[in-house]
Amino acid sequence: MTETVIYFFAHNYMNFFELDGFVQKLVVGENDIVRNSKQFLVFKEDSIPSYEVNKMLDAGKIAYPYVPLETDDKFAKEFYLDNKPLGYPFDRPVSDYFYLQPNMYFEDVVVYHEGEDKANYYNIPGYTMHDNVVPKH
Repeated sequence: MTETVIYFFAHNYMNFFELDGFVQKLVVGENDIVRNSKQFLVFKEDSIPSYEVNKMLDAGKIAYPYVPLETDDKFAKEFYLDNKPLGYPFDRPVSDYFYLQPNMYFEDVVVYHEGEDKANYYNIPGYTMHDNVVPKH
C-alpha cells in the first residue's frame, strides 16, 4: 500500500462508512463474490407510490389496518445491529500503523447493477417527466 493511500484514509476517515457486512468463504487465488440485492442487510422491496395505494383503498382492493407504533424501544431494537456507533469502525481516526496489517487490503472495485437504469423510474410519480437538458441558444 502506498504512502498516498495511507495518508488519504488516515485523514479522511470521516468520509467512510460501512454499508453492509457479510461472511464469505474465500479460496486461494481469484474469488468472484456475487450478491443479490435481497441479501443486502437493509434490503427493502420496491416502494408503491402513495397515490397508487390510495386508489386501491378507494376501490376496496386493499385493506390497510391501523397498527399503532409502540412507544418503547422494541420497535427500534429490530433495526439496530449492535451497540456500535453508526459508521463503526470508520468513525474514528486510525494510526498509519494499522493500515499496514497483513490481513487488511484496500482496492477500488467495480459494482455492476442489473435491472432498471433508474432506481426510482416507476415508483416516484413525475420523476422522469422532467428533462434536465439545457437547450442550446
